[in-house]
Amino acid sequence: MSIERTWERDGLTYFGRNGTGICRGLYIATGIDDDSVTLAPINSKGDIARCRIDVPKTDLVAAVASLDPMLQEARAILQQVRDGVAPEECWTPANPSLEFKVTEL
Repeated sequence: MSIERTWERDGLTYFGRNGTGICRGLYIATGIDDDSVTLAPINSKGDIARCRIDVPKTDLVAAVASLDPMLQEARAILQQVRDGVAPEECWTPANPSLEFKVTEL
């Protein structure tokens, strides 16, 4: 099983064996050994870049849960935008150069 998630935001990069590249998305798939999940960037050409992170399935829930504070902040910013606050007014110290596409989280 695999999933490709892409985004429109510019300025995101990854660092792989060939240096720094432009990141247009994230490729998520069952790992080589079926006991892990593989994460890899999708480059500006729409190809899966030549770098990856393998996360053991036994640690996947904890790894995703560690992203929760960032998700909560993103939801709060999205709600402010929906309430009429301009995106540039939603600046936070954790995200000083806020750029995002308003979407459902």
